[in-house]
Amino acid sequence: MYKTQEGEPNIAKIVVHSIIGLIVLCLILGSFGIITAGEIGIRTQFGKVIGIVNQGPYFKLPMIQSVKVLDTKTRTINYDKNGNEGDSRDSFSLTEASKNKLEQVKYEAQQTIEKAKADAEAIRIQAQAINSQGGADYVQLQAIKVWKGDVPMYMMSGSVVPFINLK
Repeated sequence: MYKTQEGEPNIAKIVVHSIIGLIVLCLILGSFGIITAGEIGIRTQFGKVIGIVNQGPYFKLPMIQSVKVLDTKTRTINYDKNGNEGDSRDSFSLTEASKNKLEQVKYEAQQTIEKAKADAEAIRIQAQAINSQGGADYVQLQAIKVWKGDVPMYMMSGSVVPFINLK
């Protein structure tokens, strides 16, 4: 069958039949697959989603359909003392990391409270110093700093014009 009339092997025929055989083999083997435990498959046909493939063996039309396998397992990640991912003797679980994060948040909240107390004390001391020096001029200076430059549209009798002392 693969020999020429002279009895020599017909290389061209062997190559063509081998290529055809490989293509058929690839098509057959490419038509089957397995979805393992903890995975799910998404079946597409010409790029359009046409269904879901559950765990177990499946068949698809070669070159027309494809199955994208997605992992559905829940992962537990361990971190070492430095926050690097990995398994070591002194690693701790995500639960412990959550506890540490909670402690950090509590500490930062306490810092915020202490800062607010210090700011309040500074304001109290500043107000006391202003009052002891007759703080009317300081109050007027602060009013000028926050003034937006708007002059009142109307004045009632007996009211004071802002920032003008007529003494």
